[in-house]
Amino acid sequence: REIEHRVEMDSGFRNAEGNFDVDAFRNFVDYEYGGERAFLLAQRPDELALKMRRLLLSHPHVSEGETTHALRRELEQVRLAFVTIDASPSDTLEIDPELVAEAVKTRTPELAARYESQPQRFEVPEQVRAHHILIQIPDDEGADAREAASERAQALLARIEAGEDFEALAREHSEDPASRDSGGDLGFFRRGQMVGEFEAAAFGADPGELVGPVQSAFGIHLIRVDSHQEAVTRSLEQASEELAIELLREDAALQEARVIADAISQDVGAGQSLEEAATARELAVTQSEFLKRRGDGYVPGLGASRELMAIAFSLEPNTSSPRVFEVGNRLALIASLERQKADSEEVAAKLEETRQKMRVERINTRAATWLNDQRDALLDAGLLEVDLAAARR
Repeated sequence: REIEHRVEMDSGFRNAEGNFDVDAFRNFVDYEYGGERAFLLAQRPDELALKMRRLLLSHPHVSEGETTHALRRELEQVRLAFVTIDASPSDTLEIDPELVAEAVKTRTPELAARYESQPQRFEVPEQVRAHHILIQIPDDEGADAREAASERAQALLARIEAGEDFEALAREHSEDPASRDSGGDLGFFRRGQMVGEFEAAAFGADPGELVGPVQSAFGIHLIRVDSHQEAVTRSLEQASEELAIELLREDAALQEARVIADAISQDVGAGQSLEEAATARELAVTQSEFLKRRGDGYVPGLGASRELMAIAFSLEPNTSSPRVFEVGNRLALIASLERQKADSEEVAAKLEETRQKMRVERINTRAATWLNDQRDALLDAGLLEVDLAAARR
């Protein structure tokens, strides 16, 4: 419709009486574009560009009153007292197996969401389990010592191949103090956890195979590969019990913390100060420095909570809030200690600069909204495709 209006207002398509000349218009578009439809399609980019230009060059109105209000909010400061109750789950808390089984059945969406949010956690890399015997090579005792170490390793290899027990020989002869007492057992290890020569030998062997002597920076190794597990990804079904235990431990910790927080909240609601209610339960009260409003609600030493920040700036000085906030793995209650209102001279000095910033923000918001609308329209029409391969380059 905008294109049609622009054409109708074009003086080149008007006759001597000033009326729109349909024949002149049709002759023009037939000659230049091959038809009216082709003409309209060709004008769309220009019309969009004109609309975008008008959008960006127009100056939205920002009143002095709203600028002053925004500045006063920005410059206002409060100082808080807060108490926190730890709600972190215990990794050692025993959970009743019946509760775990029930959670697996009834809390499937929660388990699935947690599983999908941590994909790498359930990827089990390729692993090898092995035993080894280490014969160290002294760095400062010359070639004879290295030759002697090699001969010891060869002799132990011969005894193992003759049928002697690998683990018994490791307990007696291995010079690796970390694994000697367990018969040289290294447990399961992934690529990148062992020195290169050892890793190559262990991952290149079949289960049950004896490998060595293998020399590394640590000395000479005799290696018995016990098992080799290929990389796998644990399914949600396989991980569900583990995830259910996590959820139940978190529930238990939060419930325990909530009992304490609710008791403090009740005392505050009954007229006690936050300090009195917290001290009665031997909880420390922390005092903040002066704080300004932040969009993320972050309070140093406490964490981020937009709700908490909003309440902090609504409290009168020397009053406590009975509201309990969840901030990360903690529950928190706050009290207002002091409030500093914005200085009038500072507000006046920053008024025009802030007004200009607000204008620019509104222009940017308006432009982003328009661009998003155009993108969505193109996507709906199937006219916009995203080249993911190009985006990654």
